[in-house]
Amino acid sequence: MQNVTGCAITAGKFYSYVDWIAGKNRNFAGGEGVGIDNGDTAWHSRLNINIGLYF
Repeated sequence: MQNVTGCAITAGKFYSYVDWIAGKNRNFAGGEGVGIDNGDTAWHSRLNINIGLYF
């Protein structure tokens, strides 16, 4: 299971987004996973923040 909640924020040339990823026994791109089932049945989460300057 996976739940992703986030938002995008813009101000002039700046664009950013923030999202909270929570998972239980779920793969995650570029990593070991968000709560991969290794006997642990708890939910695990990550905070993702991206800030960009577009010109």
